[in-house]
Amino acid sequence: MNPTPPVKFDRSGNLSGGSMLPVVGGRLDPFLSDSENEAAQKIERSLAYMAEHINRPLQVATLAAQARVSPSHFFALFKQRLGCPPMDYFTRLRMRHACQLLDSTSASVKEAAAALGYDDPFYFSRVFKSVNKVAPSFYRRSSRTNRGDLGKVVSPSGGWKEAAVRSTPIR
Repeated sequence: MNPTPPVKFDRSGNLSGGSMLPVVGGRLDPFLSDSENEAAQKIERSLAYMAEHINRPLQVATLAAQARVSPSHFFALFKQRLGCPPMDYFTRLRMRHACQLLDSTSASVKEAAAALGYDDPFYFSRVFKSVNKVAPSFYRRSSRTNRGDLGKVVSPSGGWKEAAVRSTPIR
């Protein structure tokens, strides 16, 4: 059995390495067993399902049913392939989308929360801050150019945090 190394996230919190499927020349890896290729396909379908349903809460049981495996087996497969639990991945995916909404639209924090299926904007703000290390209102107030000036560094959890004190006020 060839263990697949966990997928890593780049500095932006995106998956590095592209697709989860072990592909060689456009086909599944012939050196992996059928069950390993099947597991990779199930996880790949789950990732697509998460992306399609980013605007609503999901449960491991739902993802497991979609993959036609038990919740505990799905959890183990997902963590083995991606190196993190499915709900942690889904939360980071939603918060990355929240950042995109706050960057590219005039949607309020409350509207961004609703667009991502969060009924409580205060809970959304807590989750956003736990992932990104800053509140969504602060994230929104700082322009893209100012964010680069903040001396931000990517934390191991994929969020960003202030590494130095600003010398100019935030607009």
